Amino acid sequence: MSITKPTKIEATKAAESFILYGDKTKAFRAAFPKSKAKKESMNVLAIKLHSSVKVQLMIQTLRSEMEVVVVDGAEFSIESKKRLLISTAMYGVEQEVIAKPKWMKDEDYDPEFKQRNPQATVSAVKELNLMDGDHAAKEFKVEQTSLEEYRNRLGR
Repeated sequence: MSITKPTKIEATKAAESFILYGDKTKAFRAAFPKSKAKKESMNVLAIKLHSSVKVQLMIQTLRSEMEVVVVDGAEFSIESKKRLLISTAMYGVEQEVIAKPKWMKDEDYDPEFKQRNPQATVSAVKELNLMDGDHAAKEFKVEQTSLEEYRNRLGR
């Protein structure tokens, strides 16, 4: 097909390559890999291809699809990570019965309870605090005072 009226496949390849590399010439090469155009004329052809309506629409379509995927993935991943960390913390705190050793007699066995995984709980809570910004640096104001003012404040 012609460069000003590329096929849907050519427009898609050019748009994908342009989004990936940000280079019109590379987009032209992706759409027309068998082109034998010289370097100077290839740049002109690349500009013509890039300005075609089909390529511009395909670039807009692909970018909007990418934005939706990125935003959905980011929102999902943050919330899913928090849910996973909370369930990990709760699982680690729950108690379970220590199994009776095989060599021990039933009358000697006194069931003991222990936390399943306290280290996992501590790690999960720490990570949740980091995600929520609870460990963010705080701003402190430092005043420079003379030794005499300092003694006056202390009442000496």
